[in-house]
Amino acid sequence: MKYKTASFSKRLIAFLLDTLFITSITKFAIQFNTFLPIVISLLYFAYFESSKSQATFGKQIVSLKVVNPTGERISFLNAALRHILKLIGIIFVGIGYLPLLIGQEENKRAYVDLISATQVIDLRKPN
Repeated sequence: MKYKTASFSKRLIAFLLDTLFITSITKFAIQFNTFLPIVISLLYFAYFESSKSQATFGKQIVSLKVVNPTGERISFLNAALRHILKLIGIIFVGIGYLPLLIGQEENKRAYVDLISATQVIDLRKPN
């Protein structure tokens, strides 16, 4: 079954939930090393997006999943690249998510998804 691309609002909710979760874990780690929270975040997103669930806890709560162009699971390296690109996009005021907001791209994928050859799908919206 094919699914529609996830909306910006659902992706934002999932990201905020994940951020709350990661922040609760890393608030103690930052006392030891300021770089450690970034590493924990990278490992969290890369592990869960490349896992059998294909989704972080936030994505699971709002029924989203990360897939490759053929709808299959992505590799750990691809998920890590995706997260690094996401961080770069956030640093530049979220410009990487512009296609989601203005609908420039036909599947409404963020630049992060286009570059890493991934797509975030909404499991509640079959195509």
